[in-house]
Amino acid sequence: MFNMLVKFLDALYGLWHHKLINVGTDGEPRMVGRLNGLVTCMAREVEHHVMHIWCPLHQMDVIVKDGAEMLYDSERSKQA
Repeated sequence: MFNMLVKFLDALYGLWHHKLINVGTDGEPRMVGRLNGLVTCMAREVEHHVMHIWCPLHQMDVIVKDGAEMLYDSERSKQA
């Protein structure tokens, strides 16, 4: 995913390494993982500090989905 994004940004605007100042994500590990997350890899490519912004709506979606899964699992275990 990272290599594809870099190719796209290079084709779109070759100086993106100098201009990128922030990246918005939903907080998922694929996006913000310490070692190989997309945002982490992008931050290594730019020449300055990148501000990470977590979208509150996406974070709420992740939390609601996790909560719904826990409720569903709880109800299934009660029926078993």
